Amino acid sequence: MLIGPPATGKSTVAPLVASPLRSPWVDLDEIASPYYAEAGWSPAMLSYLPSELGWERFHASCEPALIHAVERCIQEHPGAVVALGAGHTHPTDPSLRPRVAQALKGAFVVLLRPTPDADRSVQILRERCRRAKWTDWQIDGVDWIHRWCTDQQDEQLADATVYTEGQSCQGPLSSAHRRPVFLPAG
Repeated sequence: MLIGPPATGKSTVAPLVASPLRSPWVDLDEIASPYYAEAGWSPAMLSYLPSELGWERFHASCEPALIHAVERCIQEHPGAVVALGAGHTHPTDPSLRPRVAQALKGAFVVLLRPTPDADRSVQILRERCRRAKWTDWQIDGVDWIHRWCTDQQDEQLADATVYTEGQSCQGPLSSAHRRPVFLPAG
């Protein structure tokens, strides 16, 4: 399981890890719509509710659906390398956090971050998101990238952390170039 804030490289790294393992890989953000619908969140709701409720209230209200998507993805894709979007592992409702941990139990969870320095990671990820995702994730007065890099939820779930600053998208895990650093969680 690959976790971390947006633009850390989860979707890029997933196929690179899956290939030598001869495992399938899945990007939950790409396949989650049916899982959200099972939990009562239709695509139409997902498109209009953020502007109606505001992003933070919207996110809080759909967190059970996000967690349901993690549970269902793991059930339907056993043995797959899975890239989980940041919202899937960062419920603001503390009562949902054990469900995330339970869903990931038994999986090897790798946190991707640019650097061990949270402020530097926020800076790098914000710039990457501006370029590639057309947002800086500062929405309705909440700095989501900062939240995701500092709330410690990923660190509590991760078995290892990989720091990606300076790594190429061409495959730090598959090339003879400089390897990422693996550190035990905590």
